[in-house]
Amino acid sequence: MISTGRCEAAIQDILAGLPYESADLNRYLLTACQRYEGHPCYFLIAGEISRVLLSNSSPRDFVRFCEESGNPEPFLVPLLADLSSNVITRSYDQASVILPFLLPFGEHLWPESGSEEFRSFRDLIEYTWYLTECEPEHDVIVLPYLPTDILYLYAKYLKGIKEDEKALNVLEKARHQSPVHAGILGEIVSLMLQSRHTTEAVPLLVLSFRTAWMKEDLATAFRNQGFFFSLQEDEEAAITCYLMAETWEESPDGREELKLITGQTGDIDYGYYNLNGKKILSDRNVPCGPDPVIISLLTGIAENYLDENNLMKAREYLIRAGQLLMSDEIEDRIQMIERRLEDGGSF
Repeated sequence: MISTGRCEAAIQDILAGLPYESADLNRYLLTACQRYEGHPCYFLIAGEISRVLLSNSSPRDFVRFCEESGNPEPFLVPLLADLSSNVITRSYDQASVILPFLLPFGEHLWPESGSEEFRSFRDLIEYTWYLTECEPEHDVIVLPYLPTDILYLYAKYLKGIKEDEKALNVLEKARHQSPVHAGILGEIVSLMLQSRHTTEAVPLLVLSFRTAWMKEDLATAFRNQGFFFSLQEDEEAAITCYLMAETWEESPDGREELKLITGQTGDIDYGYYNLNGKKILSDRNVPCGPDPVIISLLTGIAENYLDENNLMKAREYLIRAGQLLMSDEIEDRIQMIERRLEDGGSF
């Protein structure tokens, strides 16, 4: 375990020597990076350096610093985490300060080729799903996901400040790069439904259900489906979908939509929907939970990691499956792995 005090001492040592002249800042910090390269605290140091540059340099200087460092990722990831937090809390003024430093890395030209396709994926599960379910005609070249993530968060920021058309354009660019990213699909569907472009939204809504491997993305798919049914004035189906979404993620926005559907009283016969919800959805060809292919892939990847005795990764993928399926059997397997980890990896 890395000593927090050790890292703090290294950071304070760097901060104590910051030059007064901004023109010297990049060179000083690059030298500091070289000095601490390979240090156990390097990523914490890189995060602090990113925030120093955010406060004391221009976006152009930050880009030049990252390029000269030879590996921009350690400096981008902390700012991306701050941006994500600001978007989640709807602190859009703070997000707008960070974005100019990140966008040059998200908006660069994406490679194109007639014989290859360049894609990015959040995780192995998306890559596996894309290869097995989409069966691409060309060789797939996987590029780092970070630029796509920047676009994704930028679009969510734009949506938050009500620049929906611009947000949709950014999301379409991100979808080109990461075509089975259920989060991107969910945001696109939401914007399309709000602008009443239901014909275009429906195929993407179906795809978002099929590709959702995170509980938040599955909840978004159900909320989008609920909004679609509310546009069709199918109140029963809309309520069912919003209630289903709450199974995987509680959402203030979802509860507000439910209030709009049910009126001022907000009365819902939960017993009725618990008893009949699955039939209501089945009658309308809507899934009642995670896609079986996704569950099969998650558990299959977990089994492969178990065969390699990589218990931590096997546990990670089973937890993901368990969050979607809420299965006692999967929970038992997770506990079995945790017991093995406690015993040093052996039975």
